[in-house]
Amino acid sequence: MNCIIVDDEPLAREVLEMLVDESAALTLSGCFNGALQAMEFLKAHPVDLIFLDIRMPKISGLEFARLVAGETLIIFTTAYTEYAIESYEIDAIDYLVKPVEPVRFAKAVEKAVAYHELLKGEKKAGIELVEDDHIFVKADRRYFKVNLADILFIEGLKDYSILQCSTQRIITRMNLKNVSGLLPSSQFLRVNKSYIVNTRHIESFDNNDIFIGKYEIAIGASYRDHFFESFVTRRKKDNYRRQRSSYNHGQSNFYLPAKWFKHPKRGLSPERRSCLVRGNAQWYSESLSSPRRRGPHRKCPF
Repeated sequence: MNCIIVDDEPLAREVLEMLVDESAALTLSGCFNGALQAMEFLKAHPVDLIFLDIRMPKISGLEFARLVAGETLIIFTTAYTEYAIESYEIDAIDYLVKPVEPVRFAKAVEKAVAYHELLKGEKKAGIELVEDDHIFVKADRRYFKVNLADILFIEGLKDYSILQCSTQRIITRMNLKNVSGLLPSSQFLRVNKSYIVNTRHIESFDNNDIFIGKYEIAIGASYRDHFFESFVTRRKKDNYRRQRSSYNHGQSNFYLPAKWFKHPKRGLSPERRSCLVRGNAQWYSESLSSPRRRGPHRKCPF
């Protein structure tokens, strides 16, 4: 992959240049101390990857990244962590915090190479059919079935979307907004400008990030309220409904108060009383000819 370095700090450029030289996957095409010089270079020399600083004079890295067209990938390199979420909204491949560690640099390059191969590959797919629990993706004149349960998350990259599944990645010729409209909102949530997550694979989360296996996905500021309202609140409501359903339909084991056994108007037969005494919550209501309900607050088939 051909790459350039854009950073106004000489020492930072030297460190990145050394790391690029050590990477077999990268070829350095140039180093620049500002966005204006880099823009002039890119007009005549397109590159695959840009290592881009954020805080620079005249034109910031964020502003410059919005001007980069085509399939050029961007890895931000900065000493400031507060721009991480905004970098995802510009479809950056990765975000490296200075001083850049070689291991972290290698991981970012590996990710960039993988995405570059996907974008340059001939078998770019499109989502053709959407069913209740799966979708059909067209690639190489064939339709491939992808179960929704196998999708961990979907990442937007320029005009493409990448489906990250349990065992594979699939790139589609659709932007993230169009993909989002095809998926069930009860299962998939958009958490920032570049990511849609499958809520059934969320292992943990905090106010800023979601963790799915080895992946860490930032929650965008403009999406945070929607995430907590749609995911957390909905989970609480679903749990409450399941608990009520368990109570009403005998899905869980529990004991009724003793007054249900003693009240003369309850009409408990010996068989029903035996069932309750054993603590068995299977009421065998299907065998009862006329189950009785006592008021809106107490539902009992006996």
